[in-house]
Amino acid sequence: MGEKDNDITTRALKQVLLRDKDSIAFLKKLAEERQVDFFVMDNNEKVLWGTNSDFTFENKLERDGNVFGVLRSNSDRAHDIAKLISILANKEFEKKK
Repeated sequence: MGEKDNDITTRALKQVLLRDKDSIAFLKKLAEERQVDFFVMDNNEKVLWGTNSDFTFENKLERDGNVFGVLRSNSDRAHDIAKLISILANKEFEKKK
């Protein structure tokens, strides 16, 4: 991914995690239902969701095989949440491109 794509992907991730009220509400509900705590960092290790904790499980957020963020959690049950965040951010990326 080029630098421009990295910037767009970071903005897309921020849109999903910080601005899109529907996505935020759904992610909170999903985390509650799965009884999972997690946080999300972008490639600059800036926490965009949650609180940086010493969680064991890590899931990469990817676009076309390129990592643009990381979800760390207290459970492997967060894998689907990471997948959903990647899908939402990729859709947002396509809108911003």
